[in-house]
Formats: sequence, C-alpha cells, structure tokens
Amino acid sequence: MTKDASAGVAGAGISIPDQIAAVARTPGATGGHEFASLLAQVAGESGFKPHAVNKQTGAAGPFQFVKNTWLSLMKEHGQAMGVKPGLLAQIKTGANGRPTIADPQALKEVLDLRHDISLSAKMAAKYLDENKTHLSRILHREANEAEVQISFLLGASGAAHLIKAAGSNPDMPVDQVVPKAVAANRSLFHDHQGQTMTAGEAVAHLAARYRADKAKFAAYTNPAANPTVSKIDA
Repeated sequence: MTKDASAGVAGAGISIPDQIAAVARTPGATGGHEFASLLAQVAGESGFKPHAVNKQTGAAGPFQFVKNTWLSLMKEHGQAMGVKPGLLAQIKTGANGRPTIADPQALKEVLDLRHDISLSAKMAAKYLDENKTHLSRILHREANEAEVQISFLLGASGAAHLIKAAGSNPDMPVDQVVPKAVAANRSLFHDHQGQTMTAGEAVAHLAARYRADKAKFAAYTNPAANPTVSKIDA
C-alpha cells in the first residue's frame, strides 16, 4: 500500500513523518541540532501536520513559517537546497527591506513549499542557527537551547525582548511585552484559568514546555534502541 505522507516513526501514540526523521538523522543536515530538539519544535508548532495553517498569522507548514521569514530563508538558502533557480530569482528586496515576490503565482508556489516536510525541516535548522547567533548578540551572552526555541516562535528580537523583560520586570503582563504573539497564540500565554501570564511565567512556561517535549521525543533519536518505537505504513 502507498505510504501516507504523515506516516513514519511511531511509538507512544505519536507518529513522526519519515521525511523529518530522514533529515534530522543526516549528518550535518540539522546544523548540529539534536533530533529531539527538532521534534520538540515540530510538536510545539504544528503537531507534525504538514498542512497546518495559523489563520491569524498566516504561518504554515509543520514548522509554521510566516511569509517574510520563509522568503528570507528561501532567498538565502534555497539554491543550496535544490529549489528551482527560476523561482528563487523572483524573490526581490522591497523598499521596506523585506523580501517580496511581485508575481502572485510565483509567490504562491514559493509559500506552498512550506508544506514540504523535508525542505521545511532543513530550513528550520538553518533558522535556529541564525536565531541563536542573533539572539546571543542581543543578550550579550550565549543563548541557551530553550531560549533559541522561544526565538523560533517570536523571532530573535521578540524573544530577546521577552527574555529581558522576564529578567528585569518579571511581573509585567506578557501581552504588554509581545502583544502580537499573545494575540496569535493565546494558548501559549494564558494559564489553565485563562489568565494572562506574566513575562516571567511565560518564559518559564515556554522553556518547560520545550524541555518536556524534547524529553518525550529523545527516544526517537535512536529508535533501534527502543523496542516501543516501530515503523508504520498507511
């Protein structure tokens, strides 16, 4: 039978797309990021759904890339990843300094590549590397792994703003620190009672959430060593 695009490594009620597993296990493909780290990111962003779309932000694909971030990554790394040169040539820098594509059909074709599981996984690794460098520069220290993962959600500048607020004014409501992010991801920044978290609570919550997901998926780094992990077919 034909293998479903979402089928892959499975265990403990979780199915991980084979495309992500293949990318994450290829030496050098993930820029040094652990397989479990990438799995944790996908779990937090989209639950491994390649066609996931955030209707509020327009973020799409398993790694939930927004338009401008994806176009920037494609312009910088697309050629090395085998994207058609003719398509990449359509990406220009607009007057506002942001990448843009004038032709609607070409824009749709480039943005639709966010749903390509293998390509988006490789781009996610590149994005995490870039964010770590940028975030560390803003913080004037090396960003830790959880902070880098927060930057995947908020961007390096947004993550630095939240992390700094958590250190200097931890009781400030998080919607006063990163209002757009809170509006677009209410479940991440509100507690079980629906109350808005503080900046300190938000950083602690996001870091704990990431660490829990990473621990949950650590066994998938080497499924052969874990008898509960098996391959599934559609």
